Amino acid sequence: MNKFTNILVVGAGSWGTALAKILAKNIEIVSLYGRNQDVVHDIATYHKNSAYLPQIVLPKNIKATTILEEGLQDAELVVIATPVASLDSVFKSIAVHKPNLANFLICSKGIACESLKLPSFICRDFFINASIAAMSGPNFAKEIAAEKFAKTLIAAENIKFAQQLQEIFTTAYFHPEISQDILAVEVCGAYKNVLAIAMGLIRGLELGENFLAAFFLKSLAEMKILVNKFGGDAEIVNSLAGMGDLLLTSYSMTSRNTKFGYNIARHTKRDKQEVVEGYFTAKSLHDLANKLQLELPICHYVYRVLYRQGDLLAIKSLLK
Repeated sequence: MNKFTNILVVGAGSWGTALAKILAKNIEIVSLYGRNQDVVHDIATYHKNSAYLPQIVLPKNIKATTILEEGLQDAELVVIATPVASLDSVFKSIAVHKPNLANFLICSKGIACESLKLPSFICRDFFINASIAAMSGPNFAKEIAAEKFAKTLIAAENIKFAQQLQEIFTTAYFHPEISQDILAVEVCGAYKNVLAIAMGLIRGLELGENFLAAFFLKSLAEMKILVNKFGGDAEIVNSLAGMGDLLLTSYSMTSRNTKFGYNIARHTKRDKQEVVEGYFTAKSLHDLANKLQLELPICHYVYRVLYRQGDLLAIKSLLK
């Protein structure tokens, strides 16, 4: 079934590199595009990404480049692993060099701050007739790069395209499931990062495991409301892309979004500390909820904490 022999992964961070490593087991040529010259030189010369995955030796059929046009030249599929904030410029640049590109897999989670669009909608603005898929699940890049077992969910309206992607991403340690509900999968992936910040706040405030568990269930209920509003199937919330991803980020301080919330609660820092997707998605979802006249109490709470110096302990009232 697989028709891909040349794939480009855009984004040479830990996630993009881990994805390229998976693909290199099944695909003859995998190109990895990154803007950081030192990172790209390290991968191309030493087959290591010391900045993001220092312990991992990468396959030699991963070809790293800082020249997007070079990576796109023979690419039949592009895998996107960059922050959502950069997606508009990424797709615009790809369209300049290869306007008829037919296949995309988006592994970025979030909602654009200005347009309030999901990643697949941003892609569709530039590639009207392309096959577009989204990947989301309980996936820490460092564990996957170390070949620890993981599952994920790949969604595409075209089920044959989803099956092709499932085939090329299946290895002994990485097992994708598939779905046709791309909107639900993207919504879950976006909201998960906001909810993870809330989970980190709970841990930092030392509200206890009982509170965390009850809050987790409320989070799932709120996620279903948002999925329904987008016309998706709420059952996706119970999948790897919903409950599975939220479980991972909620109960592990390895999650950057959870740690972000924890640090705010412990040190009362309200600045960005570092770039985490949930910080930006909280504002996007807050604005979107207001636009849609949708009540998302957890989202609004996180937004107030991050952008309005809101009372951290107001989180207690969300379970009453």
